[in-house]
Amino acid sequence: MAEKDTTDNTGDVAGNFKDIVKDLFNIEVNTILRDNISAQKMPNPRHALLDIGSEYYEILRKMEISHRLFHCASLQENRTEEIEGDAEFGSVEFDDMRRKWGFYTQEEADEGTPGDKKVHLVVQSLVYDQLGGFAAFDIMRTWADKFLGDPFLADPKKRYLTDTQLSVLPRIRDNADMLKGMFIAMCRRDNKLKEKGLADEMKKKRGKELTPVTVVELSQKIDLEQTLMLTNQYTRSEIVSTENLSPLPLKDSELVLIRKVWEIGTEVIAMQTTIQVDGDVITRLNPNFMDDKESQYLRAYHNEGVRIALSYWGNLIAVAKELVLAIARGVSNKP
Repeated sequence: MAEKDTTDNTGDVAGNFKDIVKDLFNIEVNTILRDNISAQKMPNPRHALLDIGSEYYEILRKMEISHRLFHCASLQENRTEEIEGDAEFGSVEFDDMRRKWGFYTQEEADEGTPGDKKVHLVVQSLVYDQLGGFAAFDIMRTWADKFLGDPFLADPKKRYLTDTQLSVLPRIRDNADMLKGMFIAMCRRDNKLKEKGLADEMKKKRGKELTPVTVVELSQKIDLEQTLMLTNQYTRSEIVSTENLSPLPLKDSELVLIRKVWEIGTEVIAMQTTIQVDGDVITRLNPNFMDDKESQYLRAYHNEGVRIALSYWGNLIAVAKELVLAIARGVSNKP
C-alpha cells in the first residue's frame, strides 16, 4: 500500500498566492490585430510552449529568408536563380546556423568544433522540432538579437524587414528570456536535482563561468532525463506518446506568464494601457493605427476593454485579499 503523502504544502500555496497578488498590482489591456481568430483555449502548458516556439520560429524563418535574399540580391543582382534557391530555409539551414552560434549536440561537440568556436549549450539532435524547450528558446533569443543588431536595419532604404517584423523582435527576445528564466527556476527548485548535488555544483561556478544557461547545463550533466522533462525539450509527438510524462511543475505566476505569451503571440499590438495600483496610467499607441478613420473603432474597443478591466480589478483584489487572509489564518493555527 502506498504511503500517504503528509507533506505540508501550505508554504508553497501561500507563495503562489503571493505571486498572484503581485500581478494584481497592475492591469494591462492590449488591443491586438489578428487575421485569423481560432477562439481556442490555451492547451496544456507543454503544448502551449510548443505553440509559442513554433510561432516564433516561423516568423524568424521568414525574416531569415528576407535577410538572405537581401544580401544575395545586393551582391548578385542579375543571378535570379541563385537568389531564389537561397530562399529555402529548413532543418539543415537551422542546424548550420545554431552551430555557428555555439549550440552543438553532444555528438557534434565530441567530434570537435572549429578552432574559434566554443560550445554555448549542448542541445538535443531534434532541437529543430523541440521548439517549446529551453534550448530552442535560447537559440531563438539569439536569433532575434542578431536581427536587432543588424546595422542594415538602421537605414530605412536598406531595411529588408517590415515594421511589423521589427516590432515583434524585442518581444521574441524578451519573452524567450523570461521563459528561459522559468525553466531555470524549475531546475533550481527540483528536489531530485537538489539531491544529486545541483546546488553544490553551482557553488563551484564563479565569475565568468556563471552564465544564464549554467543551471540547465549542470542539470543536464547531473540528470539528463530529469532536465529534459523540466525544460520541456520534447517534440509534440513525444509529448503525446510518452507515457507517464509528468506535468510541468509550474508556479501560478509561471502559468500566467505562459498564458500571456501564448495569447499575444507575434500579433500586432495596436494599443496598450497599463494601470498601476498607485494610480499611474500608461497608454501606448501604435502610430500605424492613429491616422486612419477606421482606427476610431479600435480606440473605442480599447477604451471599452479598459473600462471592463477596471470594473473587475477591484473584485479580483478583494478575492485575493480574502484568500491570502485565509492562508494566513491557516498558518497561524498550524500546530
